Amino acid sequence: ITWREFDAKNTFPASVHEDRFGRFWTRGIDGFISLINDREFVRFPLQISQSSRFCEDADGNLLIPGTAGFYRINSADFSAANISGSTAEFFPIDQVSSDTNVFSTLIDTEGGVWFGTDRNGLVHVTPQDVRVLSKTDWKTKDENVYPILERRNGDVILGVWERSLVKVSPDGNFSHLATLPLMTLPSL
Repeated sequence: ITWREFDAKNTFPASVHEDRFGRFWTRGIDGFISLINDREFVRFPLQISQSSRFCEDADGNLLIPGTAGFYRINSADFSAANISGSTAEFFPIDQVSSDTNVFSTLIDTEGGVWFGTDRNGLVHVTPQDVRVLSKTDWKTKDENVYPILERRNGDVILGVWERSLVKVSPDGNFSHLATLPLMTLPSL
């Protein structure tokens, strides 16, 4: 077991991502992004309040969800030696409101990027198009999308607030897979 204690400034990691080079990227609950590489801990000059999941594009660039868009850290900047001079470019998603948090990301096998939001449903970005999908598409009462998973067959599974699982098939059709039961705690 390897132990890495976070300093008081970073409190504890709220999310973590291992990149293709074996380095760990974290976001502390204070929002600061940090890189851990060969036991070296370096804070990246970027603070994001609501990011929950990082991902990498085909070129190895790190994508970090933010408010009304996402940040991209160029893979060329991925070294602890030059991280303080590195930049994160912000890409707004014009199709969502300015106070929308992007909580989850997925890069599918076709190279499209999926963003789950807390107010504007799901955003699917391809080189040809940007589509915003919502509760009217998947027929539930809510459109907050948190986890996103691509299955081997190309289906994309969405965890939709409050308790729904929704499938988006490769042909763009939606189906409601399940409504999870309410959890009740036994009384003492």
